[in-house]
Formats: sequence, C-alpha cells, structure tokens
Amino acid sequence: MTPASVPRRPQRRPPFRLFIARGDQIRSVAIRPRLLVASLVVAGVLVTGGIASVAYLVYRDDIVGSTLTLHTQVSASYEQRIAELRAQVERVTTEQLVAQAAFDDKIDELLQRQETIDDRQQQIAALIERAREQGLEVAAVAPALPLPNPLRQPSALAAAGSAPAPTQSGAAPVVVPWTAFAEEGGPADASPWDVLAASGLRGSADVIESPASAAEVPEPELLTPAVLETGFSQLDDAIDRMTVEHAAAARAIALEAQLRISSIEAIADEFGIPVRVDSAVGGPFVPTDPDRPAYDLDQEVASAELAMARLDALRQDIRELPLGAPVPGAQITSGFGTRADPFIGASAVHEGIDFRAATGFPVHATGPGTVVFAGWSNGYGEMVEIDHGGGLSTRYGHMSRIDVAVGDHVAASDVVGLAGSTGRSTGPHVHYETRIGGVAVNPLRFLTAGERIGAVLSLAG
Repeated sequence: MTPASVPRRPQRRPPFRLFIARGDQIRSVAIRPRLLVASLVVAGVLVTGGIASVAYLVYRDDIVGSTLTLHTQVSASYEQRIAELRAQVERVTTEQLVAQAAFDDKIDELLQRQETIDDRQQQIAALIERAREQGLEVAAVAPALPLPNPLRQPSALAAAGSAPAPTQSGAAPVVVPWTAFAEEGGPADASPWDVLAASGLRGSADVIESPASAAEVPEPELLTPAVLETGFSQLDDAIDRMTVEHAAAARAIALEAQLRISSIEAIADEFGIPVRVDSAVGGPFVPTDPDRPAYDLDQEVASAELAMARLDALRQDIRELPLGAPVPGAQITSGFGTRADPFIGASAVHEGIDFRAATGFPVHATGPGTVVFAGWSNGYGEMVEIDHGGGLSTRYGHMSRIDVAVGDHVAASDVVGLAGSTGRSTGPHVHYETRIGGVAVNPLRFLTAGERIGAVLSLAG
C-alpha cells in the first residue's frame, strides 16, 4: 500500500494554550475549545443567576407592595360597586314599599267607600220603606247603578291574547279569574274587592279579571297608580251623584211627611180635635254657608227621620182618639143640639147623635180606652161609657145587651154590646155621645175629622 492510498485522518484543531509567566518561569495550559465553551456557558449562567438574585433581593419589597396596592384597588372597586348595588336595591325596595302602602291605602279607601255606599243605600231603602208603611207616596230611589270600579279600567295591552306587560320590578301581572274564584266557593256576583281580599293579592301588578264577556273586556288590565287615580276620580263623581239622589229622596220624604202633619193639624184645628202634636222648635241662628253643598245627605236623612217620627207620633195620637163610628155605615136619625123632645115635643138639648140600628146589631167602640161604666143609667137604658184619656170619653146608650165590664180595656172597633131600645127610646137605635171634660160636644166633629184624617193617613175606619 502506497502512502497515497492510506486515508488521511482529519487533523484536530490545536487546543488553545494559556501561558502563565511568573518571573523567569513560563508555564502553559492547554484548553480544548469544547471545554472552553462549556466553561463560558456555566460562567454566564452563574453570573445571570447572581444578578437575578441580587435584583430580586433589591426589588422584592417594591414588587410585593405593587401587588398589594393593585389588589387593594380592585377590592375597593368591587366593594364600591357592591355598595352602589345595595343602595339601589334598598331604594327600589323602599319605592316598592311606598307604592305598596299607597296601593293598600287606596284599596282600604275603596272598601270604606263601598261600605259607606251600602250603608247609605240601606238607610235610604229603610227610610222609603218606613215612609210607605206610613202611607207616604214617595217614589223609591232606584238601586245604585254600578259604580266605576278603580280596579277595572281600560287596558293598555295591545291585543287580546297578548302576554301582560311586565312591571317595573320585572314580574308579570297576576290575573285572578272570576270563574276560578266562584269555583272555589266565592259568589259568582262577587265584587272585585271581594276577589282581591280572597286572593290576598296586593301591589300594582295585581289584576282582577271582570266577569264581563270577552267581547266587552278582551284582556285583563294592569293596575297602575295613574289608572287607580282615574278610577277613584270617576268613583268620587258617581258617589257625589248618588249622594244627591239619596238626599233628594230624603228631602222628598221629609216634605211629604210634613205635608201630612200640616194637613192633620189643619183638620184638627178646624174641628177642634185635641191632637197633641210636638211642634216645638228652636235653636241658635246659624247663617247659611255659601260653600255648603246644596244637599247634605246626613242632614236630609235626619230631617226625614224627624218628620216621620213626628208623623208616627201624630198617627199614634190619632189612633187614641174616638174617630170611628159606633155603627159603621148606619144612618144618622137625630143630630146633636136643640131638638123637639120625641116624647113631649118640647124643645130640648140632644147631647149626642142617634144611629139607626136593628136590635141585636153590634155596637163598636169608636176608639181605644178603658170602660168606666157598664150598666143601667136613667134615660140611657143599658149604657157603656169609655174613657179615652185626656178628659175625652164616649157613651153608648139604649143597648139591648152589654158585652164589657168596668175596667176592661177595649181597642177601636171592639164590640161593646148590642143595639136595642132600652131606656128613654122610641125604637131600636144607638145613642152616641162624645164628651170633653164631662161636657158633651158634637160627635159629628170627630166622625168627620176621622174620615178626613183617615184619608190623609191612609187609616181604615
């Protein structure tokens, strides 16, 4: 093998040599490239680590402080936001509570007004019924028309079937169907406040569904303060109109009663009938207030009740008087006053009036009273005398039979005996006298007054 054919080894790069001179001595150290590079890398890493350690130790407090400051700022920001949200929630809650209280007050006011209306309606109805019982021809007040219901105002919803609009609180309105309320035991004709009270609903989101047909009210309506104010304004107007109607009815009753009283007093004065009417009035002078309503319901009702009370007392006094006839429908055969005596023909005073009546015909008391005499009396034959009080008395003579005894209390139209011809009599009849303080007065005054007063009071007999 020739030298040319032998492969040549790559020559190694000579190592770096580090010469160290110390005096006259020179030493060298061979350093290979790889070892040098590795040494430089290690030295660089150590230097970098040392510098980083020194920097960390120097700036550690600043880094930690910056981190804490940032955390504190973020925490403060969150806490401020939370405080703002809490304040907003409290404000909204307070507004809701205020609105809730206002709504509850409105509902309470509505209930009170409804009770007032019911009480007034019952009061007027009782007043009219009492007037009719006393014979007063007063037209009845029609039952109160349906009042505007603040809980039933025109809905602002777009169309039937659309979902109720949410309230400010985000809750959808609650619909209370009348049919459901009726099925649960409530009356079908219950009022909206009955449904409201039964359901326990409160707040502007509460809705009452009317029993009206869907054609009339196609959708429920949302209760809002504005809607309630409008409804209550209409309700106030309706109540005012109803108050005027009720006051007018009470005034009409008072005028009619006073007219009857005046008529009875005039008849009593005309015939000299001792009717005890309590007409005493008085009181301090109070000028009219121009701002006062033309109709004061309470005053009109009080006036009507007072007038009817006086009329009722007058009616009672009239019923105590002997205003009836002892023989109803019988003919008067001899009047009161001077006449020719039927036995001797001489002029004589006839202290009563005679009614034609067959023997055995019933004789009636002309008014309530107490029997003070029942028996034989010269000239009267079989006679009954009744004391009616106040010095007023009546006598019934010539009877064939007496059916009462002294001390008996008789009512008007009670039978006291039977007609006859006992005593100083020329034939069967009833001799009837009316006396005031023992003095005979013309009974015809009482009979005529009784007919006219009976027509005024719608009394029988």
